[in-house]
Amino acid sequence: MRRINVVQFTGKPQAFVAHLEIEEEEAERRWGPCDITSDDFASWITFAFELADGTPVALFRERDFPPAPGFIMSAIGNRDLRDVLNIFLGEADLPRDCVTGYKGFD
Repeated sequence: MRRINVVQFTGKPQAFVAHLEIEEEEAERRWGPCDITSDDFASWITFAFELADGTPVALFRERDFPPAPGFIMSAIGNRDLRDVLNIFLGEADLPRDCVTGYKGFD
């Protein structure tokens, strides 16, 4: 897994993968300073990566008024979301119990 510039996190389809309980300070300790992005809804704290297999993934959270602690994980491509999550956790050396929400799978 390597960190990429957030502008490289593009493509379709983009899908929600999971919610991860990771503190912003922990993320910055692991991966360096976050990228700040903005859209019509908010400003976002973002960490973008490319997994070893080339799958782009990103962790993001609202910058100013996050509704919950942690980050949303999103991926681009058609790969099975369970596989993407498991690969990310392994490559990031994160424990499985940091995952607190999924879409459509256990």
